[in-house]
Amino acid sequence: MRRPEDYEKLEKLRFAIVDEMKAGLSVWGDYRGAKTLVARQVAKKLGVSYPTVMRTWKNYREKGEQGIKLKPIPSGPPPRLTPEQVKKLIQVAFKQRPPRGYRWWTYRLMQKEARIRFGVKCDPATIQRAMVKHGWSLLKIRRKLTESKFLMRLAKRSH
Repeated sequence: MRRPEDYEKLEKLRFAIVDEMKAGLSVWGDYRGAKTLVARQVAKKLGVSYPTVMRTWKNYREKGEQGIKLKPIPSGPPPRLTPEQVKKLIQVAFKQRPPRGYRWWTYRLMQKEARIRFGVKCDPATIQRAMVKHGWSLLKIRRKLTESKFLMRLAKRSH
């Protein structure tokens, strides 16, 4: 999903494409290959593809400014886990041992932990997406933990 600032940039870019096309076509007039030539120059100048320029120009010609204005940002349901809750779950995976019978934390165990700690019912995939959004996965956590245990064992052997 695009961020709001990306929407603003995209809309400005579309208006810039139209302005450049108008200016270029006013210079070339009714020359037979003018539209293609100008569109290629505009694409190169603004750093976009030729099809993007042509699609934007077509939308502008058919619908006017409404054709190049962006639709409102779609809003979905709010996230089930807040960023603070995700951070706490990551800390749990780092600091606490998994329940008895498990060697490592799994997303299903994290789901149960979220239900116990925060009263949040969600799918294990939701936990995974939230953790990845914060730059973590259970595999990364597992690697960090095994790496630190290995370094601790190495330090004990050297003394």
